[in-house]
Amino acid sequence: MIEVTENLTNLIPNFKELLQYNYVIYAILDKSLKGRVFVDQLPNPRVVVAWDNTDDSGLYLEGPYSSTIAKKINQLIVSDIIPTAVKLDESKDMTCCFAPHDVWIDHVEGEIFKDVPVRHDTRKFFHFEKGKNTILNWKYEFPHHFSVIYYDGLQKEAKSWSGESINLFDFEGFDKIEPLLSNSKDPFACCIIDKKQKKIITRVFTDWNSTNFVETGIQTTEEYRKQGLGSRCAAAMLEFACSRGYKHIGWHCWSENVGSAKTALRAGFEFERSHSVFHLWYNQFDNLMLHLDHLNDGEDGRNTIDVYRILENHISSNSHAYQTSYFQSQPYYRRWITHMKVVSCGNAGEEEAAIEALNQLKTMKVDNLQGVIDDLGKKILNKRLWENPMWKEIITSIESIEN
Repeated sequence: MIEVTENLTNLIPNFKELLQYNYVIYAILDKSLKGRVFVDQLPNPRVVVAWDNTDDSGLYLEGPYSSTIAKKINQLIVSDIIPTAVKLDESKDMTCCFAPHDVWIDHVEGEIFKDVPVRHDTRKFFHFEKGKNTILNWKYEFPHHFSVIYYDGLQKEAKSWSGESINLFDFEGFDKIEPLLSNSKDPFACCIIDKKQKKIITRVFTDWNSTNFVETGIQTTEEYRKQGLGSRCAAAMLEFACSRGYKHIGWHCWSENVGSAKTALRAGFEFERSHSVFHLWYNQFDNLMLHLDHLNDGEDGRNTIDVYRILENHISSNSHAYQTSYFQSQPYYRRWITHMKVVSCGNAGEEEAAIEALNQLKTMKVDNLQGVIDDLGKKILNKRLWENPMWKEIITSIESIEN
């Protein structure tokens, strides 16, 4: 593949399908978002690949399939993109979008990502077009201590919707806004604040933007969810974006995120499409963690011990991937990997190891241990283990604790 660094906007016609639901490509091509672009040939490319090396990065592939091109893209990913990404603190994972779908779907996992574990998933895309769609009426009465705030990231200025200047810097949660806006050339956000608690409770922000196009994300503090605040904040953000000259506003979420989808629809977005993606984490240890978790959820649950052994080797050797793992640094890591050990060893017939891991899990601070046992019942298919007296004894003791 040939890297292209100049006149990238000339490649817009090559992304005729993906640009309908991936506005980020505009930002890559006009260089308002850091990224790289590759083509199969010059001067008349047939296949184009764009990669944005941000914290939530994407790989966008469009053009006709050939086994030769698939092999070249695999070499690009394995030899260049992943090694580059693991050196960047902000880059953690990548979602691959491709078109035409029917042309590439059977070749992405086995050829594009040959020797790289990936997870096949689905994303939903919602679209708001100025002048076509209707924004939710968000201005009806809020609790008196709540207020809607517009924040301009370039001017570092925050104002209420009535025009009152607000010192947002003193509010809890403001420190999370600036990193969220770091990929936008025109960074702005809409927030709902709790003036009594001095806290930002909902924020809708620009993920990235280009001329006429912007994509938004949302975060709501957990205790304020399911109160309709997210959709009202998103609607205010639509109004704010339109006032700044944007005509097309996008919203993505994972297919299982029902709450996000409902928020977008209530705010005024229109559901556009679902589309297949393949997802991976750049760090090898993190990617194997997710791959094993995915295998344990599926029909391949009996065959996960080999993946678990690779994880064990990373841990015992204190590999660089393990040392730099994001998941390994999280408070839930020990519970998660111990749970996966129980499942993998249990299905592999390594009953002693599975029992030992279950005992370890019992001593950890795990919310809803009974729920964990129910989950193991679905994932561990080795009936002999469930008849093991030592296993049954631990299960009984956990059930007595829960009851």
